[in-house]
This record gives sequence, structure tokens and C-alpha cells, in this order.
Amino acid sequence: MLLVTSIKSQTNKISLTFLTIHSQMKFNFDLRMPGRWILYIIIMLISENLLYSQDIEDSCLVLKNVAVFDHTSQSFQYDMTILIKDGYIKSVQQTEKVDIPKEAKIFNLSGKYVIPGLIEGHTHLRNFPDKQLEYALRWGITSVRSMADDASYLQKLNTAIQNGDLLGPEIYYSALFAGRRLFEEDSRTKLATPENFTLGSAPWMRMVDESSNMKDIVNNAKDCGACGIKLYNYLNFAQIQEITDYAHCVGLKVWSHPHLTYADGKDIALAGVDLITHAMAIILPHDWDLKTYKSFDLDLKSIASGRLDSILTIVKNKDIMLEPTFVMFFSGIRNEIKEDSLRLCIEHAAIQVIKEAFKRGICIVAGTDESLPQESDSYPALFDEMKYFVDLLGMTPSESIISATYLGARALGIEKTHGSIEKNKIANVVVLNDNPVEDINNINQLIL
Repeated sequence: MLLVTSIKSQTNKISLTFLTIHSQMKFNFDLRMPGRWILYIIIMLISENLLYSQDIEDSCLVLKNVAVFDHTSQSFQYDMTILIKDGYIKSVQQTEKVDIPKEAKIFNLSGKYVIPGLIEGHTHLRNFPDKQLEYALRWGITSVRSMADDASYLQKLNTAIQNGDLLGPEIYYSALFAGRRLFEEDSRTKLATPENFTLGSAPWMRMVDESSNMKDIVNNAKDCGACGIKLYNYLNFAQIQEITDYAHCVGLKVWSHPHLTYADGKDIALAGVDLITHAMAIILPHDWDLKTYKSFDLDLKSIASGRLDSILTIVKNKDIMLEPTFVMFFSGIRNEIKEDSLRLCIEHAAIQVIKEAFKRGICIVAGTDESLPQESDSYPALFDEMKYFVDLLGMTPSESIISATYLGARALGIEKTHGSIEKNKIANVVVLNDNPVEDINNINQLIL
């Protein structure tokens, strides 16, 4: 696999770097062009030396004779050519109709398959994840949503990426809002709070209580660069509703856990949040206690009682997206619950919750709540999540790809510029050697 990444620096000098996923080779060229842009093209090819045998002298790239994934028809369009100029897609047309500029650098990719850059919808960036970011990008992840990390640190990572000092995907992040008890009981809140802030006062790690001015703390979250609010524990319905309403007024998304101690899945859905993560738990009752979750009767009785039906009806009517995080769920429950019968019962019920949501046409978003790849040859957890969607929910491979691209962009509020291969969108694309619509396993099948 070859990675091409070109990132605008503080000047008009652009450094375009090529590197292979295993050989770590780098070749630097300089481009000069106006405007600020970021371009990622991940190219998975049979041979590492198939392309890039000569210097690139301009900013116009052409991917010729490719099959392009179309999210509206959920299929590939064949014999297509993509024209990229200054980091944006200028045209996607049948090859015979394209007027290729003379100065363009042309890559003939006949027999290859192009999909949008993948979006990891739920991860955490801690402990100096420089290499993890680079590995994620090499595997085709061009955007990530970091959920409840130190925003001051994430801003530095984004700056380094934008300046070309660090290879990595675009980082979008949340501001976590939770009640006082979380900050008293959960040491992770300290990890995301720099020393110059008292615990609970950082705009991205905010304690909410009866004295909180919701407009002020939401505005603070937006000012720190967060693109959404993450609702966590110890919040009541009135607080959830006020936060959600004002966040939407100022253009922020609201992403919620499925149970907030004083509010359950139905309350959260009624408040009109944009996305519920760990969504299989939306059927947990109002009086559910995390400390006694092992004894909770999470089985088909809870589903058959009509509780799931009533909640999913609200979710569907309010166009709320659901994020299962199957990878984290299965890993966690298999470590915590050793009794096979109970574990299998919970796993089965969890799958049924998401399967019913998908059956009703509710949007399912791909996010893992796992770290990015730790090693260069380790597949991202996102690949496993996408495979779970096919194997457990009955998604087609096309629908799974959409869940990790276009729907991921929608969850972030960036679908006008990301998530699909269309004219005027940012040119975050992945080129695969084999067709992932025929087999979702081809999303990570590399032939070097």
C-alpha cells in the first residue's frame, strides 16, 4: 500500500510525501499552490512501485479508469475518472467524457476500486498517539471522532497534522458534559483536564449541576473547537433537553450515552439528540445501576415487553443515529462475564436491539470505542466493526461502507464536504485492489 498525503504548511510550500505501509520509505516533493487544503489519498495496489516513478510538478491529479463507489446507488460505477484539483474533487465522470488538463498528473488505475476515506466514529486519543494516527491513515481512515479527550492536546495534534509535521487523519472531538459524581468517582476525567483547570471546569470536560449556565458552557465548548457535546452520566431530562436545544442553536451536534443515570434511553431520544452511542443499551430501565449490571435481565423479555418498540419509534421519528460499538461491547462483556449462558443471552439481546433498529431504517454509524492501530501491520478495529455489521445485522457490504463513510460524516455534521465521492467535496479517497462490495473483507485485503 502507498500513502499520499499533502498538507498545507504555514507558507505556500506544500510537502507531498509518499510512504509505503511496511517499508517506511519517504520521497518528498514540493508543490506551490494557493489556498488552504488537506488531501489524503490512500492507494492499495498490487505493486508498491506501480506508481510515483517520477516527480509530481503540479497540484492536479487524475485517477483514471477506476470503479467509483456511489453511496446513493450503493454500488460501483465503472470506467470512471476522478479529477482532483487543490485537494478537492472537481469532477467524477465517465472516462470518455473527461477533459483532462495538460498539466495533470495521471494515474491509470484500471481494475481498481475507489471508496471514500473511512471515518472512525468513536475512538480515544491518549498517551501520545502519533504512530497510531499515522497507522490509521495508512489503513484508509481519513477522519476520526475523539470522544472525551483533552482538547488542548487534540488541537496540538491537529495543528501538527495541518502543518505537515505529523501524518494522521483529521481529528474531530467532543466536549463531555456530566454531573458532579462523575468527576468525584472517575479518574479518567483528571486525565483529560490540564493542570491549569480545576476539575470539571475545562470547556471539553465540563461538570454540569444546578448552577450551570447551559448557554455559557455550550458556547465554551464550541469555542474550544468541539464539534459536538458528549452527554455522559448523572444528567436529568431537563438538563439534557436544555443542552441539546442550545447546542443545536449554535451548530453543535449532541452525542449521548444510552443511559445517563437520571435519564434512560427513552428520555434521551425524546430530547432529540443526534446520536446515541453504545446503542444496544437503550432498553436499560430508568433505575438501572452500572454497579449491578451483571444481574440485569437483558434478554428478549425486555425486547418483547414493548419497551424497545416505543424507544425505536421515537428514535426513528426524530432521525436519531445509533452507534453500536460492537467491538468494544463484545470485548468488554467477554472479559467481565464468565458465565456463558448469561453472556450469550446479553450478546443475543444486544444484537437484536441493533438489528431491529436497522430493520426500521434507523441510521447505524460505525464507531468502535477502541484505540487506533498500535502496530503498522495491525488492522484497525473499524474493519471488524464493519464486518460485524454485515455478519450480525444483515447489512450488505455497501451499507457497511456507507456506515463508515457518509453516515460517519453525517454524525459529525461534515457530510457536505466529506463522506462520499462527489464534485466539490474534499478528496479523501481510498483505492482498493479488490471489490469490497462483493466481499467486505476486501476492505483490508492488501497484496504487496
